[in-house]
Amino acid sequence: MVDSVGPQTSGSIAEITQEPVEPTAFAVEPLAFDEITPELIGAVLKQAGQPSLVFQVQFRHLRASQEVGHVGVASVDPGAKYVVNALAIVPAPELEQPALAALGALAAFLWWPKPPTIDDSHRSVRQLILHYTLTRVDDPIIILGDSIVEASSLPRSLCGHPVVNAGLSGASTASDLGRWLSGALAGKRAAAIVVALGTNDALMGRSGQAFAASYTALVAELAKMTPHVVVLGVPPIEAQGKVTAAARDEVMVTVNSYNSLLPDLAGKNGAGFVGLPAMPEPHTIDGVHLNEAGYLAWDKAVLQGAGSICNPR
Repeated sequence: MVDSVGPQTSGSIAEITQEPVEPTAFAVEPLAFDEITPELIGAVLKQAGQPSLVFQVQFRHLRASQEVGHVGVASVDPGAKYVVNALAIVPAPELEQPALAALGALAAFLWWPKPPTIDDSHRSVRQLILHYTLTRVDDPIIILGDSIVEASSLPRSLCGHPVVNAGLSGASTASDLGRWLSGALAGKRAAAIVVALGTNDALMGRSGQAFAASYTALVAELAKMTPHVVVLGVPPIEAQGKVTAAARDEVMVTVNSYNSLLPDLAGKNGAGFVGLPAMPEPHTIDGVHLNEAGYLAWDKAVLQGAGSICNPR
């Protein structure tokens, strides 16, 4: 193969092309963004920088070029400022499926660059509102987690304990939620804390070892605020909307590895564990966030975990 690198110009990056014999090309659907953030670039470098069949990624600034009318670019989102294209060219038919899988995995990373990054203003406002809520109640059952928790409709109370939603969109096990929740509690104690995290860790592609380490540290912090910590299983994602089957399969390898670690992790750290029941199909609105049927199944697991303090053995 011969590599050729085109010159860099303002507002673009070098384009790398490879010329194998009789290539077969696959291209990811162009993905539109309002801005190119360090998180997005980091996600691209992390995924496309690994040995794979994805070797060309183009960042196009639609407003700074004359290529707005380019087929497959402006048509993605006329209001977008940027588009990211990825291309894989493979030299043999047997490499077609690996190429598609690699592109699907990259698409997942590009579509979900923001969940791991929590907007500071939302984090602060959410903590303040949570603090106001917690000042009005005693011995609450707190459900701590990400956007799946934040968007959930939880009962107001369970066996005499107020139930408090402490979901924070974009949160992962590495989001320092222990300190965040401690600040909202301001010295008060919780009757129980149910933790529902892992989806954003999986979307970031964090290893099982890193996930286990950050989850263990979080459980240790939460144990200082409550005598009962319960860990919830990680829900599966689906091939829905922009989530391709290849992207789903890639992320589900990580989700399944997390779920295999959680029972032992919880037990070793004095926490309870509740796995999710089989989820209906479909159970999400976009491949990640739960729909009504998904929440019915998820709610049962959450209430099972929270209710463990109602009838202690």
